[in-house]
Amino acid sequence: MNRLAAFLVTLSRQLFWVIAFGLILAALYVSLGRQLVPVIAEYRAEVQEKAQAALGMPIALGRLEGRWEGFAPRLLAHDVLLGEGDSAMRLDRIAIVPDLAASLWARAWRLSRLEFSGVQLSVAEDAEGKWRVEGLPARTAQKPPEPQKILESLQRVRGLAVRNSQITLEPFGEPPLTLSYTDLGLLVDGVRLRLDGRSILPDGQPLALSIEGRVQPQRWQHAEAQVYLSLPQSDWAAWLPRRLTADWHLQTLKMGGELWATWREKALERAVLRINAPQLITSFADREPVQLEDLGGEAYIDRNEQGYRLLLDRLAFDLEGERWGDARIQVQQDQTQQHWQLQADRLGIAPIATLVRALAPLPPAAAETLTALQPNGTLRNLQLDYRPQMESPQRLQFAANLDRISFAAHNWIPAVGNASGSIRGDMGGGELRLDSDDFSLQLAPLYPEPWRYRHAGGRLTWALDEQAFTLAAPYLRIDGEEGKIAGDFLIRLARDPAAEDYMDLRVGLSEGDARFTEKYLPTRSPALSPALVSWLKEAIRSGTVEQGYFQYQGALSKGASDSARSLSLYFKVRDAELAFQPGWPVLQQGRGEVLIEDSGVRVRLAE
Repeated sequence: MNRLAAFLVTLSRQLFWVIAFGLILAALYVSLGRQLVPVIAEYRAEVQEKAQAALGMPIALGRLEGRWEGFAPRLLAHDVLLGEGDSAMRLDRIAIVPDLAASLWARAWRLSRLEFSGVQLSVAEDAEGKWRVEGLPARTAQKPPEPQKILESLQRVRGLAVRNSQITLEPFGEPPLTLSYTDLGLLVDGVRLRLDGRSILPDGQPLALSIEGRVQPQRWQHAEAQVYLSLPQSDWAAWLPRRLTADWHLQTLKMGGELWATWREKALERAVLRINAPQLITSFADREPVQLEDLGGEAYIDRNEQGYRLLLDRLAFDLEGERWGDARIQVQQDQTQQHWQLQADRLGIAPIATLVRALAPLPPAAAETLTALQPNGTLRNLQLDYRPQMESPQRLQFAANLDRISFAAHNWIPAVGNASGSIRGDMGGGELRLDSDDFSLQLAPLYPEPWRYRHAGGRLTWALDEQAFTLAAPYLRIDGEEGKIAGDFLIRLARDPAAEDYMDLRVGLSEGDARFTEKYLPTRSPALSPALVSWLKEAIRSGTVEQGYFQYQGALSKGASDSARSLSLYFKVRDAELAFQPGWPVLQQGRGEVLIEDSGVRVRLAE
């Protein structure tokens, strides 16, 4: 026990003397440094000559200063001029802090920190689209340094910084963008690098950037990086090059946001973008501008074995005083199958149609059709499948649930109101299944007013080929005030203007009210004379339609001959009130049949 105590006392005394000796050496080291380092100012000419030989270019040092900070010297060169003539680069200050311990260990110079202040650079684009850096000192023609050599050189510097500098971006033919008070700091720890940047935009708003990476000089192509970018709430419209937006003209883009991204294996692996745009005013070509307010949302991008997946979440904006959103849209790529898929949980049609009409590069005919249709309502569970390598109409396929979809009539496209159900199809055709309340339908070329019903169900198909567009309803079942209605129709519109358009329409009525007979008179059809229409309106006053039908077959062109179309109406009525002719007694409680054909009108009374 006594021996152990004696050993501990001896060890503590030796450690005390070692620590004391180390402190004395450190104090002597710091004292000598503080005394000797300031003397370097007297060797400005020698340092300038050595720097010229090392860099291979003229260098002028206005003033040289040496300081001692902590346990390392700090060398400052003020008013530095690199190069000569118009291509010379002027710096306010260069600060160098050597890493003495690492230099002794490696037996070569290592720097703890290298700092440049007052750098002014311009990144300019020429007419050929090539970018060059202006403001660097001109050197003799030589090959650009290889990335591997640059990274190996950075291994000798633990910290590289640019302070209080200015960077100007000059796209060809565009106003320049100047980033002032720019600070950049690079920390190097073996294969780990961290770059932090901060700058001020022309409107005084701060821009921040941070990059953390892992890179081996010999395998720099396989570098990994994590990026963070903070965008302030600024008007970016004046700073974006016009060629980036092509025919789209940005008048106002007040936007801010944040970006997180991960780069790995030569590709973007993951990214998250959060934006908030209080105001966006843009237009396409010579169209009227459209204004979006309070635009916000989040975007997520990730990569898997099949390809990329993009998710837009909480996407919303205000358009013409109405709020659209919050939408959730996903785009999935499958590189192996050459397949793109878009899915959306809920999309309001009217705002999208407004944006497409104002901003999409549509041909005049398509823009006119979209303007006339004025679609509105909601699409739910939308799914689009796009296969760019496929040549058939299945290249683009779609499916969705409809929630109170409405659109106006255009040419022979019928007007529809509050259509609910499901739809699916491709570029060559499709199918619509209806199950709607408060449904309305109008064939504007034949009927001046829409048909309104309490409920409608049925199936509608369409097909588009090189010859014509065909719209058909194999079965429709409708319940309205006038009774129960079932029908079917087929409309064929030829692509060739000289070809004849055709329609086959049949509507059947049961348990109906004769007062609504006028509703189904195609008063706009050339096949129905105005005199007959007037008689039917005045003659049929009331009654119960046990069964009836309306049928139209033939050409749709107004210039077609009477023989090119056929129209017929049939009603089997009871308890009818019929005023056959003015001045004649009114028929009451009648039961019989009314048949209207191309040849005339026939009324058969059973009692």
